[in-house]
Amino acid sequence: MTFTLNFGIVGLGGISETFARDLLTNPLDRGVSDVNHKLVAAGSSSDKKARDFLERVGASSATAYSSYEGVYNDPNVTVVYIGTPHSHHYHNARDALHAGKHVLVEKPAVITADQMRALAQLAQQKHLTLMEAKWTRFFPMLKEIENKVHSGVIGDVKQVHADFGQTFTGVSSDHRIFNLNLGGGSIMDLMPYPLIWVFSVLFYHPANKLCKPSVRGATCIKNQYGVDEMTTALLKFPGIDADAVLSSNINVGSISTLVVRGTHGELVVNDLPLSRPLSYEIRLRDTTNPNPDDQQRKTTTYHHPIPHHGMHWEADEMARLIAAGESQSQRVPWDDSVLSAELLDDIRSQAGIKFPAAIESV
Repeated sequence: MTFTLNFGIVGLGGISETFARDLLTNPLDRGVSDVNHKLVAAGSSSDKKARDFLERVGASSATAYSSYEGVYNDPNVTVVYIGTPHSHHYHNARDALHAGKHVLVEKPAVITADQMRALAQLAQQKHLTLMEAKWTRFFPMLKEIENKVHSGVIGDVKQVHADFGQTFTGVSSDHRIFNLNLGGGSIMDLMPYPLIWVFSVLFYHPANKLCKPSVRGATCIKNQYGVDEMTTALLKFPGIDADAVLSSNINVGSISTLVVRGTHGELVVNDLPLSRPLSYEIRLRDTTNPNPDDQQRKTTTYHHPIPHHGMHWEADEMARLIAAGESQSQRVPWDDSVLSAELLDDIRSQAGIKFPAAIESV
């Protein structure tokens, strides 16, 4: 029996449009038959913007609202997808939960860890499902990489370097990425992707035993608008005795995006940015040769085509959670989102990035 989940969307920018298009694809394209999705409502600042959005994504029969409250109060809406600027995520998610709706909120789900704790507490009180939309965590390729790294294919993991950049040169100076009042800069917009991968291969590694990492250092370069245009952070995972270097920038798109170094070799993702890679390599050294300089490497490449854009898998997760009456995902539990927010809080603090109190408040 197929469970159909009715979505409403608030915040109708590019990420929401991509999500909506994936939402409306045929689940059989990705081998899914137990869940399906409908887009029944969208909310924006005007009826016209909402109607135009629904027509573009192929859901013209859905209801268009000139406010977010219209979506929150629509009895046909079961879950609200929040695709507003992340400076507004906490308040939008809180309003949707208060209206009795399940919530899938784009990453980063919040500006501060205190906000994530407050949302989790509210969802628990109201017996509602809440999940941060870490869509990359649901990719079959990432799950395969986790299994291989955790099973010791490249030996004991010692270091991870995860980088994500996106080019914003040429966009208007009033773009949200340059606005501190909207949580602008690379840390909040792009650093969540390196964190997703570092969590996958290090934090959730069986040897780490969910031991929390610490931020040993973070530094950034600010631009003329006061936001970080490039940031690098060093994390220590004491449970597994491994280090992670995370970097993000809003100047240049990533080329080499992920390197996981182990005692027997490396796992490398280098074809596309970390948000949506399609392949990876495992490079194993000939450890029988005692001279590291003479060790030969055997490289194997693994390809994972993604049907459509890939955001449908997180929607499938929400449908299964709601159908089962579960409040949080085991793949992206609330503790995961709280810890991510704590680390981003620490990285911003050490890098000297401070946002206005209005978007950090609970």
